[in-house]
Amino acid sequence: MLLLEYILKKYVGVVEKVKLITVHVPEVYIRGIEELVNSNVYPNRSEVIRVAIRDLLKSELGSLVNITSQ
Repeated sequence: MLLLEYILKKYVGVVEKVKLITVHVPEVYIRGIEELVNSNVYPNRSEVIRVAIRDLLKSELGSLVNITSQ
């Protein structure tokens, strides 16, 4: 099992389910997200945000796992 899958399943729960949330995002972030989508780096804004959240959780929870296992 990949570390990310382990971390997400352990700390976040089942990854396959999705839930709609509403957030307030600074306009400059929206412009950056739109630029990624318009450049065909990502298919849509939702995917940009999912990847950003996944990477944040991987980084932050990975650090947490490393700290608590020492």
